[in-house]
Amino acid sequence: MRREEHDDVQLIRRIAAHDRDAFELLYDRYTSRIIAFLNRYLGASERHEDIVNDVMIVVWQRAADFRSTSRPSSWLLGIARRKALTAYHRATKAHAKPISNWANRCAEEAPEDIALAAERLDDIRKALHKLPLDQRTPLILASYHNCSQQEIATRTGYPVSTIKSRMRQGLRRMKVALNDMHALESS
Repeated sequence: MRREEHDDVQLIRRIAAHDRDAFELLYDRYTSRIIAFLNRYLGASERHEDIVNDVMIVVWQRAADFRSTSRPSSWLLGIARRKALTAYHRATKAHAKPISNWANRCAEEAPEDIALAAERLDDIRKALHKLPLDQRTPLILASYHNCSQQEIATRTGYPVSTIKSRMRQGLRRMKVALNDMHALESS
C-alpha cells in the first residue's frame, strides 16, 4: 500500500470516530478527483458538486463500514459512481415529463424574464457553494433532495436543532452574498 493510501485509510478510520478535521482533509483531498471522475463518467455538469457532497455524506455516515482491503480511492469513486447513476436516472425521469408545460411557460414569459430567472438561479448556486460545508450540506439536502430537517439530521448524525441553526446561518450568509452580488452588478 502506497503512503498516500495508508494516510487515507487512517483518515477514514478517524472519520468513523467522527473526527471532523479528518473529514475536511479527506473532502479537500478527493473533491477534485471525484469531480474529474464524474466529468469522465457523465460529462461536465454543474451538479457534480452536489454529487460530491452526497458522496461525502455517505463517507461520514459509513466510514466504519470501510474495508481496508480495498483502496480508499476505489471506495470513494464507487460511491461517486452509484450517486452519479442515481442522479442520471433522476434527471432522465425529470426529462421524461411532458414538455408541454415548458412550451406553455416559454410562450407566456418574455425571453428577458426567462434569462433573468436563469441568472438568479446561477447567483443562488454560486452563493450556496461559497458557504462552509456544515451550512451548505443541509441546504443542498433540503433544496435539491427534498429532505426534511429530521431526515437531514438522521443522515448527518447531528441534532435537528443544529441542522435548523446551520440552515438559518447559511441562509443569512447567502442573503448577504446575493445582496453583495446585486450591489456589484448595480454599480
